[in-house]
Amino acid sequence: MLALLDRAFSIVTGYDPTDHKVPRPWLKSMRGERDSGHRRTVLDIVMIASVSIALLAMAVWFFGFAHSGNPLG
Repeated sequence: MLALLDRAFSIVTGYDPTDHKVPRPWLKSMRGERDSGHRRTVLDIVMIASVSIALLAMAVWFFGFAHSGNPLG
């Protein structure tokens, strides 16, 4: 489903990820240009949002609802 969404986004925006080579971060100088030339795709955004929501939900559950397992409280 995510791959279909990513392809639809690429078609609508005209973005072709194979259009140019993206240099690997470990091959560039730290003083080099900060922009890697890699545009975020809808797949990147969905995955970042999903992981962020999952981490937030886990933190809320852990600090708010998880019990210590001690029967006395």
